Amino acid sequence: MSKKVLIVDDSAIVREQVRMVLTGVDFQVVEAIDGLDGQRVLEATDDVDLVICDARMPRMNGLALLEAIRSRPEHAAVPVVVLSMAGEPGVGERARRAGAEGWLVKPFRASRLIAEAQRLTR
Repeated sequence: MSKKVLIVDDSAIVREQVRMVLTGVDFQVVEAIDGLDGQRVLEATDDVDLVICDARMPRMNGLALLEAIRSRPEHAAVPVVVLSMAGEPGVGERARRAGAEGWLVKPFRASRLIAEAQRLTR
C-alpha cells in the first residue's frame, strides 16, 4: 500500500513539482496552500504518513505548522520535512529544533526528495 504525503506550500508550481516526483514513485499526495490549510487537511485526513511544508507561507508559516503538529498527540509522530529557499539562514536549524526530521533547499533534486520521503515513511 502506498504512503500518503501532505504537501503544504503556497506555490502551486512547487506543489505540482513535489506531487509529480512523489506520485511517480507510488506515493499518494494531498495538498494544502498554507499552514492553516495544512492543519485543516491533516485533521480531515487521518492516514498522513509524511508532511512536506514550505518554511515561508502566508497566514501560517511552516515552522508554526510544525509546532502545531508536534503539539497534537494524534499527529506528533508524523515526520515533517521543511522546504526553504537557498539563502534563508538558520531555517534548517530552527526546523530541527522544532522537531523536523528533514530539511530540503529549493530548488530540490528529485532524487533527494524521493530518498527523504522513502526514508521517513519506512
